[in-house]
Amino acid sequence: LFRSGGRGGQNKEAWTEKPWTSLVLIENASDPICVLNNSAAHNKMKVEYKYDYSPNNSWRCRLFIQDHCVAVGFGNKKNGKHAAAKKALEILKQMQSNVQNFNSAPSPMTSGDRLIPQERKQLKDIVVVENSVNPMSVLHDTALFNKVKLEYVFEAMADEKWKCKVFFDDQLLAEGVDFKKNVKRCAATEAVDLLKQTRPTMINHMRAGPSAEAIPRSQICGPTTPETYNRNKINEDNIGNRLLRKMGWAGGGLGKEGEGIAEPIVVKESFSREGLGLHHENSPKVNKRNIIQMIKNYASSNSQENLTFSNELTNEERKQIHEVARRNGLKSKSFGKGASRYLVVSRKRRTEDLINELKQVGQVAGYQLLMPGSHQV
Repeated sequence: LFRSGGRGGQNKEAWTEKPWTSLVLIENASDPICVLNNSAAHNKMKVEYKYDYSPNNSWRCRLFIQDHCVAVGFGNKKNGKHAAAKKALEILKQMQSNVQNFNSAPSPMTSGDRLIPQERKQLKDIVVVENSVNPMSVLHDTALFNKVKLEYVFEAMADEKWKCKVFFDDQLLAEGVDFKKNVKRCAATEAVDLLKQTRPTMINHMRAGPSAEAIPRSQICGPTTPETYNRNKINEDNIGNRLLRKMGWAGGGLGKEGEGIAEPIVVKESFSREGLGLHHENSPKVNKRNIIQMIKNYASSNSQENLTFSNELTNEERKQIHEVARRNGLKSKSFGKGASRYLVVSRKRRTEDLINELKQVGQVAGYQLLMPGSHQV
């Protein structure tokens, strides 16, 4: 069930009074269920799915818009819902000659009461984002970065083979033919190769590993030795000291023969799920004040380079750095796995600004721009 609208009774009456035929489609996704849900949210209308079990061991899914049954789908619950949404979308498209077509992230601009849909991004304006060797991941990251819709369309062919077409904002990019298991990767590879031949490619070197200038753990660690915590000696007027002396203690170790501890119990920091008695003589603790000061200095400086922390930190310590970076309006992301995982703190940049900087200097804050025809890896 998907409902939109405010909490008050007035808003509820507003969406119940609207006829289902007035729903305006917002096509910002390839999945029909998402299209209907987003359209209902935009129009402040109600979409509802109702299931009935059929005698032939399948389910019937009825799709209602504003309590009006628009379409019916059959199959298991998942397939029946998808079939009903697909049929409803076809019916609504036939009813509407002018469908509002929006890009995924920004909202359309308005002029009075009239909606002005955004212009579709042309393939000549695309910048390839290469964060992985997997062509499908490259296309996914490229679509997100350029704010375009990525879609794969499959078509069965003879000899058990399939054809897969790749679209950016409904513009055909490339296609591939192979067996069903491999056809998507085949088409994605063709699309990436075509884009690299004609469009600039942005490579993220932050995934390659921490740089030589990465901040070591020792630089953000604070003193954790017992001497540090005991630098303020307990005076003789301390209440515990006085109680012990009344019981006959004259100094030194506790116990009848003085064989017990001679110094107060040391209070130590504890990270994550470390228990009592766990010792890290060779691994001093990270001082959060040092982290805060270091990130504040970076945020207030004019440095355009990234702040990279080495892979010596624990999960809990990286979590603290993420929190401090977020509070200071910075981006942070961890790369790598296991003992090789490290963290990079960087400035937030608009896509257009980053591309302009890369075109001028070639490399900015871990990103490098390769022009078409370059074979550099």
